[in-house]
Amino acid sequence: ILPKPLEMAMIDVGHGDSILITTPHRKSILIDTGDSYSSNGKKYDMGEKTVLPYILDKGLSKIDLLVLSHLDSDHTGGFNSIINNMKVDNVGISINNKIKEKGNEIEKIIDRKSKRLYLNSGKKFNIDGVNFTILSPDKKENIDDENNDSIVILMEYQGVKALFMGDMESDAEDELIKRYSNLDIDILKAGHHGSITS
Repeated sequence: ILPKPLEMAMIDVGHGDSILITTPHRKSILIDTGDSYSSNGKKYDMGEKTVLPYILDKGLSKIDLLVLSHLDSDHTGGFNSIINNMKVDNVGISINNKIKEKGNEIEKIIDRKSKRLYLNSGKKFNIDGVNFTILSPDKKENIDDENNDSIVILMEYQGVKALFMGDMESDAEDELIKRYSNLDIDILKAGHHGSITS
C-alpha cells in the first residue's frame, strides 16, 4: 500500500558511510556505498557484502539517485558492486571533479552505466515530494582537502530536516555555519564520522 512513510537507513558498513533514503512511493536515494579494502589477504567489499543485500532485501529494483559525497574509498569502495548489479538512474558527484578532472575512472563507469550529475551549492531538486538542497561544495579551482569538497545535502520532508555532511571538516563547517546561520536541523549525519577534525 502506497504511500509509505519516508525511510532513512544508516547502513552499517564499518568505517565508512552508506545511507539509503526510500521515499513514500518507493523512489530510492543512496548516499555513499561503504568501503572496499583488503586485510590479511582477504578482500572486503561493503557494497557487495552489506549495501547491495540490504537494498535488495528492501524490495528495491533500482536506485533513482546515487550520490558519492566525495571520492575517498570509504565512501566509494562499494560503488562498482552497486552499479554493476542493479540499475542506477543517476549518479551525483562534486562539480569540482569536472573542474580538476579528478575521478576519471569512476566517471567512465558512470558514463557506461548511468547518467552523471555534477552537484554544487545552490542546486535543488525534488524526488517524490522530498526536497533536497546542495549546500556545498562551491566551484573551486584548488581544493586543499578532499574532505572539504564533500557534497553536503539538506533534505526536507513534512517539516523535518536532515543534514548529511559527508566528510566535511571543521574549517569548512565554520564557513557553512556562517553562510547558513539559521539552519534548524532535526537529524545530523556528523561530518567525517564524528572525528576530532570535524
